[in-house]
Amino acid sequence: MTHRMSIRYAALMLGLAICMAGSASAAEKRTSEHGIVGLFSPDREQDLRNVMADIPELELVHLDYDNARATFRYDVRELFPEMNPKKTPTSADVEQRLSKLLSSASEGTFTLKPLRAVPKEKLTRLELQVGILDCKGCRYAAYLAVTKVGGVEQATVGTDNVITAWIDPTKVDRGAVEDALKKARIEHVTEMTAATTNK
Repeated sequence: MTHRMSIRYAALMLGLAICMAGSASAAEKRTSEHGIVGLFSPDREQDLRNVMADIPELELVHLDYDNARATFRYDVRELFPEMNPKKTPTSADVEQRLSKLLSSASEGTFTLKPLRAVPKEKLTRLELQVGILDCKGCRYAAYLAVTKVGGVEQATVGTDNVITAWIDPTKVDRGAVEDALKKARIEHVTEMTAATTNK
């Protein structure tokens, strides 16, 4: 009788330990949304998905090309294997770590940034016709030149050599964007439109 009770007790404790381990594991899983640097054309969506295949620590839950943002799921303990259990990483720590993983896997062509605080419908949309950008690398360089300007919240570069930028008009104007393109030696900037958009 005592032997049977011991077996039952051991089985009960084992089951409890497994449940607790499962709960602890689930508790470490997080999901967070971030802005994406490098998502400048539709084909870059697949590029990002390909990169994600090389980052086992991260799962891409949702990708929003129109707003250049993505949602990731991850285990905090996998991101920070040396983590002090008494000091949980902050959201800024997590974003920095995720960005580093993404940048390393993509050779620097994708990184993260904080989500914009201004709704897209409140931004001003600029379209600029530039000289021939005949390869993805050229388009990426033009994109970086524009997005590095403070106040430029998002940008895309089309195969038609049109750069579209969404800017915060309280922080930057068209002239600053054009100057950035000229400094990057992207010539023949011609005004097309400047309007507030809700796209």
